[in-house]
Amino acid sequence: MFEDICNTGADHWSLGQGTIPTSTTHAIHIADDNEIDEETYKDEPTVKRKRDGGGSKMDKGKKSKSGSQKMVEEMSKSNDLSAQTLSSIQSFTRSREDPPGCSIKDVMALVEECGAVEGTNEHFIATEIFIKNDQREMFVNSLHTPVGCFSWLKKKYEVKYGN
Repeated sequence: MFEDICNTGADHWSLGQGTIPTSTTHAIHIADDNEIDEETYKDEPTVKRKRDGGGSKMDKGKKSKSGSQKMVEEMSKSNDLSAQTLSSIQSFTRSREDPPGCSIKDVMALVEECGAVEGTNEHFIATEIFIKNDQREMFVNSLHTPVGCFSWLKKKYEVKYGN
């Protein structure tokens, strides 16, 4: 596409050329931001142009919003988003609350009651698996005797570490 293009420097100036040329053969008119070309204005049904304050775009026939109106709208959107986020966090924390008797403290007390004292393999595996709520619930709700609890912890250790 650009195969036959060659830069001669005749129609432009670049920083590497040193001094700025004083005269040009062609003048180029650059419109102000607020200036609208009449031909474009007639041809297009809606014309978008930059405003001085904030660089927002405006359609023909519509009033532009002031900076304070835009700020109020953005703050309102931000407040709505914050409220949604707070609601999500609250529902998440509610769902993460432990059922009665299933807190880590409660379950570890049961572990020690069944004979898995600190320093044993069964106590160690309990500290690893009871980080998860579903494992604590399983231990509390499905095992009814201290012997059954200790046997379950012993098997969990054997499954994980192969002893």
